[in-house]
Amino acid sequence: MAHIDGQIGKTAMSELGACALQGVALYFQALAEPTRLRIIEVLREGPMRTKDLAALFGTSSANVSRHLAVLERQGIVARRPAAGSTYYGLPDETAGELMNMARELRRLALRQAGDSR
Repeated sequence: MAHIDGQIGKTAMSELGACALQGVALYFQALAEPTRLRIIEVLREGPMRTKDLAALFGTSSANVSRHLAVLERQGIVARRPAAGSTYYGLPDETAGELMNMARELRRLALRQAGDSR
């Protein structure tokens, strides 16, 4: 667990560097949108086409394509052409595991906030 004594923060900053921190910020920005999180949740079940995601969410293919492009730039989703269509899927479980961790952190934070009141 990180401490708020300044020492650990300085070490982390020097190890990561500004460029690496910018990359991490871009990754989290890609995740900081509810539609993109929904896309990730659906793709955890398996690859899908843009038009199928659009139909599932009740939005346009263009809208879903924009979200997929953001996720793809960060390596969160990958596309695979197959039989005249393009399927999008998760290259691994990293994003799904991160979402599980975020849910747990939120649950703990809400519980702590309730305990401190």
